This record gives sequence, C-alpha cells and structure tokens, in this order.
Amino acid sequence: MKIVPIGRQKWKGHFTYVNELEGGTIFENEVPFEMDLIFNKNSFSGTTIDEETKGLFDRPITVNGFVEGEEISFIVMYPYNYYVTEEGKIVVDFDNDYPGCEYEGKYDTDESKFAGEWTLVIDEFKEGQFQPDYIQEFLSGNWEMRKVK
Repeated sequence: MKIVPIGRQKWKGHFTYVNELEGGTIFENEVPFEMDLIFNKNSFSGTTIDEETKGLFDRPITVNGFVEGEEISFIVMYPYNYYVTEEGKIVVDFDNDYPGCEYEGKYDTDESKFAGEWTLVIDEFKEGQFQPDYIQEFLSGNWEMRKVK
C-alpha cells in the first residue's frame, strides 16, 4: 500500500511538550502546525508554520525527510534558535543556530495519520576530562499529523 503519493501536499497536526512555569506548575502544551510538502518518491521537503512561533521569523521554517513503508522521519529547522521562558514567553536567539528537531513516527492506518516522537538536543558535553563519553541534554514530546489535500 502506498501511503504518500508523489506531489505537493498539505498536512496539519500538532506537537506537544511539557513546560514547567515559574512556581513549579507543570503542564503539557499542544502546538498546532501546518506543513506544505513536496514528495518525490520516498523523500520530501517543504515548509511549516506553527502557532507558537507564527510571525517571529523573517525566514521560513524548513522540513526535510523521508517515508519508508509505514515509517516517517524528518527534521524541522527553524531559521534561528528560540526557547520558552519559565514565564511562558518565547524568546528568539538570533545569535545561535537552531540545532534541528528530529521527528520519527509511523503511519496509523486505522486513524489515517502519522504519529510519533520528536527529539531536540539542547546541549552536548564531554563527561570528565579524560572520558570518551558525551552527555546529551534533550527535550522530547509527541506529535501527529494528517493529510489535508
């Protein structure tokens, strides 16, 4: 079964993440997004807009990935790094590049959607002076999307 045919497509969905506000309140934030993608065989590329960062950037947010069978994998690249403060405010960091957010998931034929987990490495450092191991600090959450047209 071919899940994603070749050509231009629009997808809508959301991603979620947990945020801790000042004072220790923890909540899960759900952020809607739309993607305009062009598929060519198993690979795709395009742009996305999400409700959290809409209007913050002067350049597009890009998406590049592939579909293999029912598996999907793609990277979302914001034009600049950004973060959410403990007060819930979004701050754009124009001095640092965005590291790229990795999305992986599977197609759910019963619900006609892709769903999975996203991961964003926010820091990487070497453990100890003579250790060959690196420690990564990362954020992660869930996501899902459905084809619109």
